[in-house]
Amino acid sequence: MTTELRKTGIGVVGDMPWGTHLCHFYETKEDLLDILIPYFKTGLANNEFCMWVVFPPSSEEEMKNVLRRAFPEADRHLAAGDIEILAHTEWYLKDGVLDLERVIHGWEEKLAQALERGYAGMRANGNEAFLTAKDWKGFAAYEKRLDESIANKKMIMLCTYPLTVTKASAISDVARAHQYA
Repeated sequence: MTTELRKTGIGVVGDMPWGTHLCHFYETKEDLLDILIPYFKTGLANNEFCMWVVFPPSSEEEMKNVLRRAFPEADRHLAAGDIEILAHTEWYLKDGVLDLERVIHGWEEKLAQALERGYAGMRANGNEAFLTAKDWKGFAAYEKRLDESIANKKMIMLCTYPLTVTKASAISDVARAHQYA
């Protein structure tokens, strides 16, 4: 694969190649949206399929409304299926079970579908606020496996972690599992 750079929409990050796996630590919903809105807006403007996995108190409908307020083309992209917004319970916790291998395969399937539909690639975000202390060891392994899975693929993944519930000891683990933090 070429090292084609993609605009991220995140000023401090700049352009990144496909296969990039980043993480972002945030304090408030505003901090989160300040990164995600330009990230997704840029992806949509560049013919990338976008997938956004949200966690309460954010809901799918609320984030659709945030997109609509952020840019006029949002309704067209939502109606066309250019962006999919899912609750973490639909993506990570199918039937209440956290099966990380299933999630890895899910990302791969979504990318394959996006490419089949003619998108340039895919960009995604997963909000990891749902993790509990018992999930951390397995999730760190998942992040490493995800990093390997998207390498050399037309995908950019931005994982977001709330500082309010992420323990200090986990922050370095999370940062190490990503190419950029």
